[in-house]
Amino acid sequence: MADPPQISFEENEYDFGVIMPGDAAVHYFVFSNSGSGPLVISNVRSSCGCTVPAWPKTPIQAGARDSLKVE
Repeated sequence: MADPPQISFEENEYDFGVIMPGDAAVHYFVFSNSGSGPLVISNVRSSCGCTVPAWPKTPIQAGARDSLKVE
């Protein structure tokens, strides 16, 4: 049996600093699939309602990189 997929992030947190009303605040958390099987991300949640995550809906192949957008 092949190794399962394994998600590895380049960074685990990001400080947006002070954001003024109307300012855009976007950050991309880059990750890679360091396992050997396809990585499927089925759900992403943020710890507060003020951020909106977006993630790839297609499988990430072994060794490939992609990102989660947090806005």
